[in-house]
Amino acid sequence: MEFPFTPVNETVIGLWLGQTFIIPYRHLHHGKTSQGSGFDPGFVSGNVAINNLLRNNGVPGVAMHSHVPGDTFTNDVIAANQISGNGADTADTATLGPTGININSGFGGSLIAGTVIAQNFIDQEGYDLFINTPAQVDARVNSVCSTNAVGVDNPRGNAVDVTENWWGCFGGPGTTGCSTVEGSALFNPWLVLPPGAGGLF
Repeated sequence: MEFPFTPVNETVIGLWLGQTFIIPYRHLHHGKTSQGSGFDPGFVSGNVAINNLLRNNGVPGVAMHSHVPGDTFTNDVIAANQISGNGADTADTATLGPTGININSGFGGSLIAGTVIAQNFIDQEGYDLFINTPAQVDARVNSVCSTNAVGVDNPRGNAVDVTENWWGCFGGPGTTGCSTVEGSALFNPWLVLPPGAGGLF
């Protein structure tokens, strides 16, 4: 998957979806310090993180966090990104290891609803998708194919629909060579070939 990246000189670790904005075509590699923002309860809606290359950063490639009650997160899109080799998240939105995408209600406990996670290629992570919010989350047509890793972790046990994803092998989640699912998640049918090559099981 090739994207027309515009190199940027920034000291950013991953992407934090904070205020309403569109982040296209970023190349964030070996970030050094965080430009994430802390804020009082707020309304975060309609963010689009698309066509980014997010590699070897100190925290997850993309993170959506709620740290205080009353936050509103709705209808955000994380699509067509290449995410690999990033770090774990910490504090109230901690993940259990290196993570590609972290959707996490944290201490705020706020719903992160209507999030679209689609057409991302995620590898070289311990947890490709870490979903910890009471709202339903849908992730489709992604490659969640980190070797010997968790493709999707849903520790809260909320409704998570991860059907029609590529898990790194023909056999689907938990098969030798495929990533796995921890917690509950609907994953059948899955893609038997990487996205773009076709084929549902």
